[in-house]
Amino acid sequence: MKRFIAFRFLFALAAVFAIAACDETGVGNGEEPPVDVDVPVIVVDGERTVKADADGGTFRVRYSVTDPVEGIRLTAKASADWITDIVCNASSVDFEIASNANEKSRTAELTLAYTGAESVTVLVEQAEAGEQPTPPVTTGQIILTTDSGWPTSYSKDKENVVKMEGYEFYVYYTAVYSSSNGIQFKSGDGFVANKDDFGYIISVDVEYKSSANANCTLFTGVVYKPSLLENEVEGVKSDDGRSVHFDCSGRNHRFFNLANGSGVSYAERIIITYASEQGGDNPDPTPDVPSFADVEVESVSDDAATVVCTLIYDKTITSAGVMYKTAAESTYRELQIPSVSHELRAELTGLASGTDYDFRFYVEADGKLYKSDEFDFTTTSNGGTTPPSPVTGDTYRSGWPELPIEADADGNGIDDNDNTLYYAHHLCAGPEKNAQGNASARNYTVCYSAEHHCPVWVAAPRHDSYNGSANRTDAYGKDPKILSSIQYNSKSTGGGCNKGHMLGSAERTCSSATNRQVFYYTNIAPQYSSTFNTGGGAWNNLEEWVDSKVCADTLYVVIGCYFDTFSDKRGNTATPTVIEFGGRSDVSCPTMFYYAMLRTKRGNTRKSVKDCSASELQCAAFVKCHKAKKGDKPSAADMMTIEELEKLTGFTYFPNVPNAPKSTCSASDWGL
Repeated sequence: MKRFIAFRFLFALAAVFAIAACDETGVGNGEEPPVDVDVPVIVVDGERTVKADADGGTFRVRYSVTDPVEGIRLTAKASADWITDIVCNASSVDFEIASNANEKSRTAELTLAYTGAESVTVLVEQAEAGEQPTPPVTTGQIILTTDSGWPTSYSKDKENVVKMEGYEFYVYYTAVYSSSNGIQFKSGDGFVANKDDFGYIISVDVEYKSSANANCTLFTGVVYKPSLLENEVEGVKSDDGRSVHFDCSGRNHRFFNLANGSGVSYAERIIITYASEQGGDNPDPTPDVPSFADVEVESVSDDAATVVCTLIYDKTITSAGVMYKTAAESTYRELQIPSVSHELRAELTGLASGTDYDFRFYVEADGKLYKSDEFDFTTTSNGGTTPPSPVTGDTYRSGWPELPIEADADGNGIDDNDNTLYYAHHLCAGPEKNAQGNASARNYTVCYSAEHHCPVWVAAPRHDSYNGSANRTDAYGKDPKILSSIQYNSKSTGGGCNKGHMLGSAERTCSSATNRQVFYYTNIAPQYSSTFNTGGGAWNNLEEWVDSKVCADTLYVVIGCYFDTFSDKRGNTATPTVIEFGGRSDVSCPTMFYYAMLRTKRGNTRKSVKDCSASELQCAAFVKCHKAKKGDKPSAADMMTIEELEKLTGFTYFPNVPNAPKSTCSASDWGL
């Protein structure tokens, strides 16, 4: 009995404590107090509605998962079959929306699911088919005069920005001292260029103080790069010579650069006419959708890589970044690029050493997602770096047979042993793909001399796949990957020379975008116009002969310049000289040009030259003294072994092809 009473007492006491606990927690009526348990939650960034036009395209939903569980991946499923190709990345879901051919709009749901979390639904709305409304065309003029906001003293800063007539302009070595002087462009340096994008440039008119001052030139481009715009516009002078009209209507370009010629010029006003729609039939207009050019891996280490590309697009970009993963992973990680410009650059860190990675650039614009092709790189091991030290005999791109050795161990594009040499690699800017079809085909590589202001060599593959129907673009301009100050300043000629391509325009007609790249100044050398680079000239004859050696297995060439005194076997001698060329007065005129060539003997083995034995390969150098006479044709007298060329120039050729027979050459192998 006592034991029972004691039990009842303890039970009552427990009830009192339970009531007190209920009072503090606010839980009563027999409910258990809440228990804090971490459960995953799907969080969708922004609105839960995706709006698509009738054309469809690729779209993205960004998400995050709170309290994620290791090893669990988010999945997504659509309620309609017109939503396809759903890819779940680490922080986003990408999907395709098909075009809507119906007359009615349509909706569907995209459901995001994660084990242990409540699923989340995103509504997808697509507009009906039919003619899209055409925005009205607007035109306008900007008139820059002495009172428009010009600086009153010269600025030497090429990033100097001045606001005039409500728009921002770059002004360099240009000033207004008084209304009587007008707008003064300093000798050889001054320019004014629009920084703001105010539409397609229809024309630019410049009214000068006198006809003697009318010596400026105009350049236009699809994106603005200070003093590096691509195309020169031909100016038409008025009858009195005091004004120049630059017609830009056929170019579909949105930026211009008015640059001074020789002497000091004085302008009274500059009239810019623009429109909101494209004004002409330019064969290479700015694309309606973003495109990615010159995607490259700039540097690689054990745990990091820097990747870059050129974005070609002139409308608003919402966001941009890089998606990357190891080759063994199935989902991409993302790194957003905080400052979006026409050069996209990202440093990927925290990578695993000695590991293959895949990556692609992306941008979001007008609510849609656009991705580049997929590219790859491999991180180094044991503290190594890529590119490797030239001491090892490696080139920057170990897989490219045509490359000479580049002394650029840190991958910054500058020779580490001779800082007057600069390197640049150009991938095709059009739709051309490599043999595997997973990356852009390479166009060419250049080694450029700051001492000579001239290319030292250009290395490139030659193959019929680079031939097409694209016209010659004549898009002369500075190479955006080489220091601007060491290049030519214009496409002008001098010294009895014309503009000689190293890699010819006719050798890159696969697309207009790719052809434009061979008109970079870094691919141009001065060549004598009457005897060398002309119909029947010694160099033209050699170029035509090289064309006949292109084969199904690929012909690899290095086209180079030599600058010391050179004598050939025909009795011609050329000595070093400095000439005026390309708007400069300090350009070295080469004394000799050469082709270093490598291919399979059969030409159709379907084997890489790196996998061939020495007996299956042929290589040789063909040299032409710059003083060679017109009519000279290739012969055995122009030949030397690659080893002999290496001793002459100091460069190592074809190091990526271990069995290249560089110590021998046979005229019969080359049909001579």
